[in-house]
Amino acid sequence: MKPFILTFFLSLILGTTLAHGVTNVVLPANAQAAINAAQDGDSIGLLPGAVGTLTITNKEITLKANGSTPPVISKIESNGSKLTLIGLNVAEVNATDAGTPSKLVVHGGKYGRITSAVSDARISYAKANYLVLSKVAVVTACEVQGSSQHFQEVSLAEKIGVDISGANTRCTIRNSRIYDYYGSKGSGTDISLMYIGIIVQNSADALIHNNLIYSCYDSFGHGRETDCGMGVFVKPDSSSTILANAIWNCHVPFVNNHTKTRGDCLVYAHASTILKNNLLWKNPTQVNGYTNGGVDSSENIKEDNASALVFVDMAAEDFTPHPSSALINGGPTDLQFTDRDGSRNDIGMFGGHDYIPNGRNSSKPVVISLELPIAVPRNGTATIKSTGATLK
Repeated sequence: MKPFILTFFLSLILGTTLAHGVTNVVLPANAQAAINAAQDGDSIGLLPGAVGTLTITNKEITLKANGSTPPVISKIESNGSKLTLIGLNVAEVNATDAGTPSKLVVHGGKYGRITSAVSDARISYAKANYLVLSKVAVVTACEVQGSSQHFQEVSLAEKIGVDISGANTRCTIRNSRIYDYYGSKGSGTDISLMYIGIIVQNSADALIHNNLIYSCYDSFGHGRETDCGMGVFVKPDSSSTILANAIWNCHVPFVNNHTKTRGDCLVYAHASTILKNNLLWKNPTQVNGYTNGGVDSSENIKEDNASALVFVDMAAEDFTPHPSSALINGGPTDLQFTDRDGSRNDIGMFGGHDYIPNGRNSSKPVVISLELPIAVPRNGTATIKSTGATLK
């Protein structure tokens, strides 16, 4: 792939101070006081330890782990702020515009639930149990998992990995691994809206591409189940473009005395949903179909063979496409999805050029925010935020 180059006047870059604030390293007990005293552009390095609830209001600051062991934070409440979190362990993050267009940048770390209702959210290379997204968000190279509880404050009862919801909501979910939203609901228990990888609802719009979405199912199957057991569920009031994902093992088992209403398929979406160039794989025999709800599934790869050579070693969680896999060059042909080497998009989480190999633990700079006006005047300011680099 031809490198994506941003061109600036060298004199502008050399003459611009990219780090506007100072960095303070503090003990966990002093974290809130440091936040209260921080000026816009400041960074706060948190030393290891336990932290309660941190509240950030009308600030533009960065919170990051200082050292190899991150602190463990119970909750972060961000209101009307431009907040960057780097390498932290946080049970709950709640971010809202609160009347002011705001921003949330999350890079790395581990989270129980991130709830974002800001005008610009960027979540990358992080682990989480749940993402709840509205307004504008881009999720890149995250691991969203429902079977391993990251923090005691956030239980695993909800069973929906990524919830995209709300009018004027536009979200992109890419190069991520969303999996293990399963359970056994128990005999005679009626359930709804469970065991779903990604749901798009309440007039939201989503671009979902180059992800792995799998193991979203009920393992018991008795009783009445409504809207359960799906990799992706697009409700009729919402829209979505679903491209180059590998989706498998999303279903509800059939047993006697069992009623299934909607769901029970890899993708449930209405007819106007764009569903192309995905791998729909290993549909269990008890599943009604690969897709349902009226969506056209004709331009996808459908694989029935449970032993097909798809990944290098799925058992060892090596999801690199096998050399003979249909994933290679199986994604969309549009240039915006081109792989890093310039070839056609590969289906799966390594396809496209947005994924940075080793992005979670690289010691090299990873750009997490690039803010430029349409035109930068002489002696103006361009702001670039990155991880793994010393700003000078």
